[in-house]
Amino acid sequence: MKNKLNEEHDNYHGTGLILNCKKLKLMPTDVFNKCSLKELYLIDNEITTIDSKIENLINLKKLYLNVNKIKSIPIEINK
Repeated sequence: MKNKLNEEHDNYHGTGLILNCKKLKLMPTDVFNKCSLKELYLIDNEITTIDSKIENLINLKKLYLNVNKIKSIPIEINK
C-alpha cells in the first residue's frame, strides 16, 4: 500500500495533486504537509475515511473523492 507521495510519479503541480486510480486505502500522510494545495484529486481509490488532518490544508478549495468507500466525513472538513 502506498502511503507517501512520490513527486516524480504523482501528478503534483504546486497547488494541485492528482492521485486518481491508485488503489489507495488511506490518504497519503505527506498530503497533509502540502499547505499550498488548492485542489486534491483522489478519485477511484478505496479510501474509507478522511483523516482529520485534512484541516491542515488551509488553502484547499476542491477535494474530489468520487468512487471511493467513504463511510464518514470528519467535522474538520467543514471549517
